[in-house]
Amino acid sequence: MAYYFFDSSALVKYYVRETGTQWVQGIIDAPLNSMSANEISIAHLTGAEIVAAISRRVRMKLTTVTDGAKAIGVFNTHFQTKYRVFIVTLETVERAMSLAEKYALRGYDAIQLATA
Repeated sequence: MAYYFFDSSALVKYYVRETGTQWVQGIIDAPLNSMSANEISIAHLTGAEIVAAISRRVRMKLTTVTDGAKAIGVFNTHFQTKYRVFIVTLETVERAMSLAEKYALRGYDAIQLATA
């Protein structure tokens, strides 16, 4: 078993086809109940980011309304059952603030990194 932390820009590739989709699917879909199954961790706020990213693709007509709704539905199920979800705490935000200042990161990127 391997452990992975996905931020939203990586995880969205599982739900919409783009460069890197096959690689992400291979990691997430590793056989369950075997020595090669992987544990996938995400930050709680990744839920909002994934739904927003899929919805944006629908608005931009890069995917159909039907496909977008299906992708969001699958993600919602996975969010509840497939991923280890870490709640962003005050301590995490404070760590993110320090990372953002030190490395000139965007806010959510800093939170993702601090959560990881």
